[in-house]
Amino acid sequence: MTELPDLDNYSGVIPDKASQSKDEFADAINPYLNFWNVTAVPQLQDWGTKLRTLATEISDFATSAESSKTSAEEARDVALGAANYKGDWDSGTTYGLGESVTYNGSIMYSKIADNTTEPTAKTTTAEWFYKPSGANYTDVKDADYDAVSGDFIYCDTVANGAFTITLPASPSVNDVISFLDIKAGFEDNNLTIARNGNNIMSLDEDMVVDKNNASLGLIFIDSNWRIK
Repeated sequence: MTELPDLDNYSGVIPDKASQSKDEFADAINPYLNFWNVTAVPQLQDWGTKLRTLATEISDFATSAESSKTSAEEARDVALGAANYKGDWDSGTTYGLGESVTYNGSIMYSKIADNTTEPTAKTTTAEWFYKPSGANYTDVKDADYDAVSGDFIYCDTVANGAFTITLPASPSVNDVISFLDIKAGFEDNNLTIARNGNNIMSLDEDMVVDKNNASLGLIFIDSNWRIK
C-alpha cells in the first residue's frame, strides 16, 4: 500500500508585515518564498500524486474485498446445502430431523421430525438447536462412529438404541470433539465414548453418558481427553 510522505516544516522566520519592521520583513520574505518554491510545492505535488495512487489502491482493495465476500458467501451456501439446509425458515413448511434453516441470521438445526415450531434466534430449544460456525457438524449419528478432530456430533440413541463413538487413536494437543443428545435418549440408551488408547479425565476407561439432553465437549491436553 502506498504511503504518504511527511511534509517538511518551515523552520525560518515567517514574514509578517503587521508585526515586523520593513527590514525584518525583507530579511524573512526571500527564505520563505524559496522554501515554498524549492521544497514545499514539489512535496505537495508529490503528495497529491501519491494520494491519487492510494485512492486507486483503496478502490481496488474494496473491489477485491467484495469479490472475497461473494466467494465466502458461495462457500457458505455450499456448506449449508451439504448440511440439509432448507433456506430461510418458513412458517408454512414442516422440517425434518437434521434439517437446518436460517432464522433472523442464525443457523438453526431441527432436533425433531415434523417440526413446525418457530425457532428463536441463537437459542437452543426442544425443537431447534442453535448452530454456530467453527466446527465440523456431522449428520445425525445413530450407530457406531469413528470421530475426528473438530467433530460436533448429533447423537440419536432413540432410533436404534445405544451405540459407541470412538475417539481418534492419535489426537493432537487441543483437538476438540463435541457431543449432543438431540433426542433425549441417553438415559435409556447410553452413549459410549471409547477412549481408543488414551485416558479420559485421567481414567483408563471408556466414558458412558447417561443423562438426557447432555451436551459436552472433550479437548485433548496433557496426553488426556478432558471435559471442556
